[in-house]
Amino acid sequence: MIDFHTHVLHNIDDGAADLDTSVAMLEEAYASGTKVVVVSPHYYPRLESGLEKFLEERDARYTELKQACVGRAVPELRLAAEVNVCAQFSSFDRIKELCLEGTDYMLLEMPFVPWEEWMIECVYNLTVKGIKPIMVHIDRYLHYPTAALAALNELNPLYQISSEALLSHSYRKIVFDLFKSGKAHVLGSDMHNLRIRKNTLSQGYEQLRSRFGEDYTEYIEVNGNKILNNHKDIDTVIFNKAKKSRLFI
Repeated sequence: MIDFHTHVLHNIDDGAADLDTSVAMLEEAYASGTKVVVVSPHYYPRLESGLEKFLEERDARYTELKQACVGRAVPELRLAAEVNVCAQFSSFDRIKELCLEGTDYMLLEMPFVPWEEWMIECVYNLTVKGIKPIMVHIDRYLHYPTAALAALNELNPLYQISSEALLSHSYRKIVFDLFKSGKAHVLGSDMHNLRIRKNTLSQGYEQLRSRFGEDYTEYIEVNGNKILNNHKDIDTVIFNKAKKSRLFI
């Protein structure tokens, strides 16, 4: 399993509070079957000068975490950031350094307000620079107007689903519609700590396995490995047995 969205990096955002917690989170993830963890602390663009400070702090924390993990049973780590979509940030000189380590893929978080045209344009401007968007926890926006979701979908981004959404009895069917319609490509736990927002990736995989079968979980894993290796031909699978989804029309 590859966890495409985590906040295991210590003392940088609302995730792990200290280095010991970070290591414990990674050990727990490895014990549950996770082989790769994408380290994706929040980045909120405001001023371009803030990007340099964020990169310096993030990279220093990442070095500390890797050193602390030496000799421990933890997943492979890949550095990234969860980038909040803000006006003009696509023009920042060092913006590509926020991409997933070794790739052109960037984890993007849409604002939790009604989407405006400029937000979609920001995502588009990144694609012009050769950046491939992965929209994080898209499951949180399914109550947004269909037109807004459709406008985003026209840019052909990839979509990351939170494993926690697959564990909600009231919400699971709606999320399954994303998988059935080919609008889900990778999973992420979005884990922040060891208690309230802990790792649920293995449970999410099990929900997919029980609903769609082993072939589908393999599809998710193949997508993940392609992204980590910077392949551009990420598959979209629409299962024949699935009913037509009303989402992203």
